[in-house]
Amino acid sequence: MGIRTGFVLLLFATLLSCSVNSKLQKELVRDQKDRNDLRGMVVYDLTRDRELLNYNGNKYFIPASTVKLFTFYTAYSILPDSVLSLEYLERGDSLVIRGAGDPSVLLDEEDRVVEFLRSWDEKIFLVDSSIEDSKYGPGWSWDDYESSYMPERSLMPLYGNLLTLASEDSLRVIPEFFKESLSVEGSDTEPSGRKNSYRDMNRNRFYPGKLKRGEQKSVPFITSNQLSADLLGEAIGKKVTLVPDDFEADFSKLLTRPYDSLYTQMLVESDNFIAEQLMLQIGSKVQNEYRVKSAIDYALDSLVNDVPQRPRWVDGSGLSRYNLFTPESMVYLLKKMHREIPVNQLLGYLALGGVSGTLESHFKGPFGEPYVFAKSGTLSNNYCLSGYLKTKKGRLLAFSFMDNHYQGASSERKKELENYLLRLREAN
Repeated sequence: MGIRTGFVLLLFATLLSCSVNSKLQKELVRDQKDRNDLRGMVVYDLTRDRELLNYNGNKYFIPASTVKLFTFYTAYSILPDSVLSLEYLERGDSLVIRGAGDPSVLLDEEDRVVEFLRSWDEKIFLVDSSIEDSKYGPGWSWDDYESSYMPERSLMPLYGNLLTLASEDSLRVIPEFFKESLSVEGSDTEPSGRKNSYRDMNRNRFYPGKLKRGEQKSVPFITSNQLSADLLGEAIGKKVTLVPDDFEADFSKLLTRPYDSLYTQMLVESDNFIAEQLMLQIGSKVQNEYRVKSAIDYALDSLVNDVPQRPRWVDGSGLSRYNLFTPESMVYLLKKMHREIPVNQLLGYLALGGVSGTLESHFKGPFGEPYVFAKSGTLSNNYCLSGYLKTKKGRLLAFSFMDNHYQGASSERKKELENYLLRLREAN
C-alpha cells in the first residue's frame, strides 16, 4: 500500500468515525424532545486524547452505584495493600481486640481473624467502641432495612452483617447464633402477602418465608457490640467479653487479605457494604474517625479537587438519592484512573460486558468478544453506566451514560445504550 493510499484510507476512517459520533450526538438531542426522562452522555477517546461526544455532560444526575468508582479511587489512593481487619493489645494473660471496619470478617471458611483468635489460649475482650457515624447513610430508603443490599455499617462487622438462610435438607442458618431468633409465624406470608424472607423492623426476629430447595436468602441483622462479642465467641469456640473503651496504649494491627480482592468484589458485584466500610476505614486513616463524610471531604479537597463540576457526594455505595454527579465528572475520573493505574489492572477491577457481575447479561460483544469494562448503577427510575470501551480498531474510550426519571424497566435503557456503544465500537 502506497503512502498516498494509506493516507486516503486513514482520512476516510477518520471522517466515518466523526460522522457516527456526530450522528449519535444529534440523535440524543433530537430524541429528547419526545422523552420525559433526562439523559446525559460523554465519550472521550483516551488513545487520541480528544472528546468524541458530549450531551448534557455538565448536568447533574443521580448516579446510583457508579459512585463506587469514586469510592474505589479514594480507597486505592489512600489505603495500604493489605486489609486492616483488627486492632489488638496483649495484656498479661488477656487479649484485647478492637474492630477496624473490615467488611470481610467471617465471610470465608478460612478466616484469618478467627484463626488468630483461636490461637490465643487465654481470655479475650472486645472493646466497646463504635463508628462516629450512623448505621445508615443519608438519603437511604428506610423501608429497605430488610434488603440484603443494605446492611448496617459498623466497626466490628461479621458475616457482612447479614443473616443467611439456605434451604437444603433442612433450613440452614448462618450464623447459627440466630437459630433461636427464627419464627415460623408469618413464615409463609407476611400481612402484605409477600412471601420473601424478612425481619422485624426493630428487633432481630426473622421469618424464613417460602424458600425453594437450593434457594438462599440474606437479611441484615441489627448490629451491636454485644452481638459482635457473642458472634465472635460462637465462631472461635470461646467466650469473648465486652469491655469499656478506656485503653490508652497503642494497639497492634492485624493485616489480612489484599484490598484488591475487596475492590474487585465491590465493583464487579456492586457490593454496597464493602463500599461503605471502605469509606469508614478511609475516614479513620485521614481524620482518625470512622466517618464516611471525613473520607468524602478529603477526597473532594485533596484527590479530585479539579473535578469539572463538584459533586454532591454523601455515601460510598450510591444507595442515596442525595448524590449528584455529572457525566463530565465521571469521565474526568475515568481519565485520571487511566493515567495513574496500569490499564490491565484497572480493567480487571471492573465488570466485563456479557461475562461478569452486574454486566453478565448485557453489553455482549460481537461474536462473543467482550468490549465494555464498566460500573453500572441502578435505582428505581434511574440507570447509569460509566467505564471503558475497547473499539474495533483497538482504541480505548472512556464513557459515562446517565438516564434519570424514566418510568418502566431499566432493560429498555440498557438496550438503547447497547446500541450506542456498539456503534461507537464499530466507528472508532
